[in-house]
Amino acid sequence: MKSLSGTGSARTGAPGGLHQLRQRSPWQDAQSFCREYHTDLLTIKSEEENQNLAGTKGWIGLYRQNSAGPWKWSRGDEIATFTSF
Repeated sequence: MKSLSGTGSARTGAPGGLHQLRQRSPWQDAQSFCREYHTDLLTIKSEEENQNLAGTKGWIGLYRQNSAGPWKWSRGDEIATFTSF
């Protein structure tokens, strides 16, 4: 899967913008690349940001250590507060 690198949000006009890399890679490799060359994988903080990315394919920064743990954003281990089902 491709990675989406952002500077903290998916908002249009966010500082640094949104980068979509052309290469396919596992999540951890995508995270390492984005951290080295940009900021981190994308963090989505609202329904509006989620809708702006509808139909986009790629890795975002959401993860959890195990199936019982909370979902967190890779940029600073912030617990995810936005959910969309």
